[in-house]
Amino acid sequence: MTEYYLNSISGSDSNGGTGEDNAFASSSVALAALTGGDVLWVKGGGATYGNISLSGVAFSEEVTIRGYDTTPGDNCVGGTPPKSTYVGSGYRTYFENFYVERDGTSSPFTLALDTRNPGHYKNISINHTNTYSGGTRDSLFIGDGYRQLYGIRYYAQPGVEMNTSFNSSALLLSSGGHRTRVEGCVFDLTNFSFTSGVGSYINSNSTNYGSGYVGGTVFMGNPLETHTAYYYDYDANTSAQTFRDCIFYNLDVGIDITTSLADTASLVATYGIPVIIENCFFVNCGTGIKLQSGIDFPFVVKDCVFYNCTSYNIDGSINEHNSINATENPFDPVNKRLNDYGKSLLKLHYHTGTETVTSDSRREIYHIPIGTKFTTTDTGSLNLGTGGVGDTVNVSGKAFQLVQDNPRVWRWT
Repeated sequence: MTEYYLNSISGSDSNGGTGEDNAFASSSVALAALTGGDVLWVKGGGATYGNISLSGVAFSEEVTIRGYDTTPGDNCVGGTPPKSTYVGSGYRTYFENFYVERDGTSSPFTLALDTRNPGHYKNISINHTNTYSGGTRDSLFIGDGYRQLYGIRYYAQPGVEMNTSFNSSALLLSSGGHRTRVEGCVFDLTNFSFTSGVGSYINSNSTNYGSGYVGGTVFMGNPLETHTAYYYDYDANTSAQTFRDCIFYNLDVGIDITTSLADTASLVATYGIPVIIENCFFVNCGTGIKLQSGIDFPFVVKDCVFYNCTSYNIDGSINEHNSINATENPFDPVNKRLNDYGKSLLKLHYHTGTETVTSDSRREIYHIPIGTKFTTTDTGSLNLGTGGVGDTVNVSGKAFQLVQDNPRVWRWT
């Protein structure tokens, strides 16, 4: 493994690239030097780059391309990540800590983030700045199979408009060998518009087994248009899908599950496909969860919170557990997180046998049932007598035998 360095401000392409004081200057030269297992440190702190692309390159081992502010490994915490117009592609590549500014006035508009090859993408902010007025464009980033997206932040500047079809989606088209994991992301499309006024953010139409997971992610929509956050198209061999700890805000539909198949029950018998929606919040939505009639597969909604869903909390026949109707807004749209009231709703009750305990409670010793309490002396100590080893005494109807002396140990017989 070799560690390389890229610095567009102080680097030079005539350097060897193996140290901060010997960094490359252009991404094309730095990327060409990489082989399987290598790490490329990309300097931020005001440094800018164009496309950082490994399109068509396949590595035998994982290659990591990681931004930093002042010191390699600082993850740009409290600093400025490297700025580019595009990152991605490459087989077995890990991209971390970047700021991508996508100017939609230029072509190609598609793909600010290309995740079409196995790898993960972490801590990347995407700022969508302008509108492209030409023909129909596809998603801003694509993740069709084995992709892991962590901490992706998407923001649209006021007036941004995209001309795309509903099935293409604005942000992420997840198709083919699905298995896409989206976790800890924020997709803020408050200022975003579709040319038609109708569209989805993420479209999942997997047709190759696997499973998808969306967790801890915030979807914020434009309330003036008809926006769907997650459009899940159930097809032959479609993967399982789980949504957990997500927030859906200001949307026409939070999660829309549909299919073009006439018989879904037979596929379930073959593949056993569950869909789970758990601990999710649906706030100011027309419909929180929409299920097309006729879909017959395991579908569980558990411990979800609904507030001001004007048409339906859930539209369709679903196995529902412990849903909560909030009495006030649980979401803070400025900070893009739950407010104190919303956090209080996470203290949900789960039934465990004969009792109900909260998920965040501790079971103290005094909660444990005791059938009989022993009598005590006036000093508050158990009175078991002063016999020798092997002797048996009775206290409150219970028999105890002394099994050890110094220290004295009594066994309940």
